[in-house]
Amino acid sequence: MFAWYRNASRCYVYLTDVSCESRQRLELAFHGSRWFTRGWTLQELLAPATVEFFSVEGERLGDKISLEQDIHALTGIPKTALQGRDLAKFTVDERLSWSANRLTTRREDKAYCLLGIFGIFMPLIYGEGDYACTRLRDAIDKKQQDESASIDRVLSALPVASEAAFNSLSNQHEPVCLAHTRTALLQELTAWADSRSERHILWLNGIAGTGKSTVARTVCATQSERGRLGGSYFFSRGGGDVSNARRLITTLARQLASRIPSTKRFIAEAVAAQPDIPNHSFRDQWNHLILGPLSKMHASSLPPPTILFVIDALDECDNEREIQTILGVLATAQPLHNVNLRILLTSKPGYAIRHSVRSIPEAMREIWTLDEIPPDVIKEDLGRYFESHLSNLAERRGFGQGWPGMQTVRHLVDISAGLFLWASTACRFIVEGGRLARSRLDGLLSERRQRRAPEEQLDQIYASVLQDSIPPGYSETEEGELCAMFREVLGSIVVLASPLTIHSLADLLDMQPGDIENALADLHAIVYIPGDQSRPIRLHHPALRDFLLDRSRCSDVRFWVDQKQAHRFLAEKCLSLMERMLRRDICRVGLPGTPLEDVDPRRVQQYIPPALQYACLYWARHYQQSGADFCDGDRVHRFLQRHFLFWLEAVHWMGKSPEISSIMRLYHSLLRVRVIFHASTQSLSLTLSHTHYQ
Repeated sequence: MFAWYRNASRCYVYLTDVSCESRQRLELAFHGSRWFTRGWTLQELLAPATVEFFSVEGERLGDKISLEQDIHALTGIPKTALQGRDLAKFTVDERLSWSANRLTTRREDKAYCLLGIFGIFMPLIYGEGDYACTRLRDAIDKKQQDESASIDRVLSALPVASEAAFNSLSNQHEPVCLAHTRTALLQELTAWADSRSERHILWLNGIAGTGKSTVARTVCATQSERGRLGGSYFFSRGGGDVSNARRLITTLARQLASRIPSTKRFIAEAVAAQPDIPNHSFRDQWNHLILGPLSKMHASSLPPPTILFVIDALDECDNEREIQTILGVLATAQPLHNVNLRILLTSKPGYAIRHSVRSIPEAMREIWTLDEIPPDVIKEDLGRYFESHLSNLAERRGFGQGWPGMQTVRHLVDISAGLFLWASTACRFIVEGGRLARSRLDGLLSERRQRRAPEEQLDQIYASVLQDSIPPGYSETEEGELCAMFREVLGSIVVLASPLTIHSLADLLDMQPGDIENALADLHAIVYIPGDQSRPIRLHHPALRDFLLDRSRCSDVRFWVDQKQAHRFLAEKCLSLMERMLRRDICRVGLPGTPLEDVDPRRVQQYIPPALQYACLYWARHYQQSGADFCDGDRVHRFLQRHFLFWLEAVHWMGKSPEISSIMRLYHSLLRVRVIFHASTQSLSLTLSHTHYQ
């Protein structure tokens, strides 16, 4: 019946209990009509595009649009439903509430009259009584499950950077602001997020170590608890997928669908309408996957709900053009009438980002600089940080109540030069000292005599940690061997394109895991070495990478990492590993042409372990960043002659076939051009090396 009413061009309702004889009592009679209390009339009201009402005398009273306010008041049905909005856009509980006070002659009809409202088909079994409502609820639940599974399948086509979210597994140990610190800043950020200001983009910037990412994580955690976080993306140079922006918007879209359920259907519809959207420009992706679905959200409250996106460490994106494009796209994010959209960005204040942000109309953006926070506020927060961490150490080590004392804390605050990164590194360095914690603290306090700029203070503590890792009493030869091991292991970690576990790094470098553990044993203050060996090794902060790769900052040549040499070292290790492990039918599938989806992912992991996957994806990148070029007969030439098809097969099983073209373009850019003079024709020709590639 619902479909029949839906197809009707017009429906007429004759109200036998409403008379026009008394105009004063007409409105009261209309509101009291039994027609609005009967179960089956619900579909007669909602299904047709036009419903006209007539009195007992046959006089037209109006239609459901002109009488919309009256019908809404006496039935509780939203006006948008009366206007013809797709009923599937309303929740199950909303639709059930529309019939809660309606009456039916038979108990079964209480359920049957709702079949069309929910788009459900089930046989009518009169005599089953209230069990009809149970069957209806079961049918609704099954339909929801089927629809949810279908939506999930569509959304799974969007590529995701799994480590991007603030609360991802890889970020779970990253800190948030200590209680009672950064109070004023966090309150101001919350006020901005809650405000209706048109300045919906906020750029929080500051030099390395001022706590931008910690603040961003705290904001994410707070807004997530309030149900307002749409998505977060924490960039990390050398972090694999999170070192670039290729998956930024598709990742935010997936997070939005998960975090704000009312957007899920709209995002899935957008993907279904344009399945190749991940291959489109950032602008198309932003409009199609974020702004479009948000604009379709039903504004169930006034003022409109706030939805916040947080993009942290934008300067850690390894492609400057992508950064500029992203900021250009965000600049076009016009305010939505039904959603209070807010975007928080954090980064160091580099020229390119600063210029791009300032190109956003001033009426649309705010710029906050952490360096401009009053020094007294920063010192107070740093003091609380040192007190908290060192008092915990004192309790564990039995150093006595009140250790190390307020005077020492004030000295540490002075040395930190306003850098929370210095404070966190210093605390880890002291704590990791164990029985030597006091002497390590004394060593740091001795630096107070020298006044340095913030970056110099950071360099000094990094140098202290590295120098302290060399045990006293080593001979010059032994010390040289140990430092060479440091440079190989730590240098590799610093320039990795994607983080690896200790075992995977050992496989890549052709070392024993124990050798890597020993090399990093005294570096916990600056390198995160997880107890769970299935988790990757990471730098505590990207500032360490900048320090180790900069010869002018890392003045102790024993620890300086030559970036090009480190990339060349990793490139050669990648090639060696592939030469050893790549082979025909590497996954032992046996049947050529077997679809990827038919192979158990665990089988792929077994035969193509993480180290080999890394080598297959990043060998060309490391060669490119080492400054290498290729020529006929060199090692890469010989590798491709013997293993090219095996490499293609391995990348396919890894599910990374789309990466092949970019890897080969990178390789092609490194081929040496040879200039040949032809004496017979007195002409020149240019030829690319590696003729087999042609």
